[in-house]
Amino acid sequence: MSTASDRPSRYQIDILRGHGCRVRPRDYASAQRRISTLPPSEGQVALLAELGLPVPETRSAASAAITAYEEAHPEWARARRAARTAKGLATRAERRGAGQQPQYNETLQQYHRAGVERFGDLAASLETLAYLRALGLRLPRDGEERIALFNAMRAGLSAEDAGARIDALKERGAS
Repeated sequence: MSTASDRPSRYQIDILRGHGCRVRPRDYASAQRRISTLPPSEGQVALLAELGLPVPETRSAASAAITAYEEAHPEWARARRAARTAKGLATRAERRGAGQQPQYNETLQQYHRAGVERFGDLAASLETLAYLRALGLRLPRDGEERIALFNAMRAGLSAEDAGARIDALKERGAS
């Protein structure tokens, strides 16, 4: 039986359809494999060109090249993440000012649903989870703290627990 976590995401399906694929992938992993063989996205091409790096033939190779550059240049990676976060916050504030609701990805919506099921009205809001996720993504990729944070988010967080985790990450300097 298929569950929401192993089905391909709407984002994956849109990417595949945009490249002419009409056969829906069975699961998330098969969609990911198909996408990895596609040509790099416009954003990847632009970033690689900006960095003066050659543009490989596939998305997975482009992603690996960008990741390798980030690892070799941690200050640049930190500044890039900060700029992307600032851009996202500005976009969210602009949309909120225009009366629009923020758009959250499917994963955050799953985390929120888990929190509502577990804590009801005391669950962390989508906005709080988005902020906590942004802080968590700044932790070391394979670190135990990052893994524990995302496992806790998957299980559902109360607003109180999410706030305590945000405060702890801020004190640590992850923000």
